[in-house]
Amino acid sequence: MIEIELLEYLERKLNYPIAYEYEGLKECIILQKTGTANQNSVIVSTFAIQSYSTSLLKSAKLNEEVKKAMELFVEHPNIIKSKLNTDYEYTDTRTKKYRYQCVYDITHY
Repeated sequence: MIEIELLEYLERKLNYPIAYEYEGLKECIILQKTGTANQNSVIVSTFAIQSYSTSLLKSAKLNEEVKKAMELFVEHPNIIKSKLNTDYEYTDTRTKKYRYQCVYDITHY
């Protein structure tokens, strides 16, 4: 399951808490699968990866760490391609928490 593979991969590569639900931590990475397409047994899953931190600059730096790790996700045996779709500042105005978000299209089996 790609959700588990991505979570475990980022846990190995980054020294931050990583989860699928925000639990109020000052610094963490939240994963959200936003969609899936399947063509001829090749799957493309889209993930939004949110980097929370204590300042806008720190969340931007954490976002860069995430992007570096995601470039290497193709080392995983089931991953064909890990492509950055977009990234942007995405401060959570509801909780007033600083965050950046990058969106990746991950091609896998």
